[in-house]
Order: sequence, then C-alpha cells, then structure tokens
Amino acid sequence: MEERSAMINALSLIDQDTVAIIPFFWGPYKSSIINKDGYYYTQFTAYELLDEKCVQFDSTLKGRQDAAARKLKIYKPPVIVEPKKIGFFPTTSSSNPDCVWISQHPFTLTNENEKNKCILHYTEDLEIPVNISKWTVSKQYERLKYLLGGS
Repeated sequence: MEERSAMINALSLIDQDTVAIIPFFWGPYKSSIINKDGYYYTQFTAYELLDEKCVQFDSTLKGRQDAAARKLKIYKPPVIVEPKKIGFFPTTSSSNPDCVWISQHPFTLTNENEKNKCILHYTEDLEIPVNISKWTVSKQYERLKYLLGGS
C-alpha cells in the first residue's frame, strides 16, 4: 500500500509543468521529475511513471508508443500521455535505463563539444544535457508537437 501511495504522489507531479523525467539512480531513487519549480526524486523509473500516467487516461505507455509509431512510421516515437495536453519524447530506446524523457515545453538548443550531445535550455537556471544530436532533438520535438495537435 505504501508503494501505491508513493506512485500516486509521483504521478501528481507529472503535469503540464513537467519539463522532463530523467534517470537518477541513487539510494532508493530511480528518476527525477523536473518541473518548472524544481526537481522531485522518485523510487520509480521514468518508464514506470509514464506507463502509470497513461493508465490514468485509459491506455499504457506501450499502447501509446505503438499508436504513435504506426502514425509517424518511425521506431522511437514521442508519446502523448494526456491527450492534447502532455507528451514526451525519449532520447534513446525507452528500455534503456539512461533514457531521458523530454516534454512539450519550448527550449533552445546548444551543441556540446562532443558528437551527439546537446543541451536543452529552458531558463537561466534550468539546462538539461542529453546524449543525442541537436538534429534528433529537433525532429523528435517536431513530432511531439504534431501528435499534440500543434504545428
């Protein structure tokens, strides 16, 4: 019962203010939910959190991934967690423990010195480094906006 309560609390943090869910393996923690107002650490993986969030809207993460993959005809699609409101795209395979899930919030991008790495800039004090190219981030973001019904 305690774990279910922890899951419900964590799910309440995934909303339209969520910027990303990143892996964070330290002690009992497995991920960090980054919202506009701070970081929240949770004992669940990003995949577990997103799967449960999808269930709140009558689907599963796998179901949403399959639908998006068919619609976009791509292998690693963004997913809509809450229809027309909340979506994320993965930076790697969703089964990879290092996968970062980026939401629909606008950002600017800069390249890091290493190949296939870039930094997402949201505000002066919020930056998220990711291990994929600037081009891939841009394409995934475009696909996510398309699935959310935007341009």
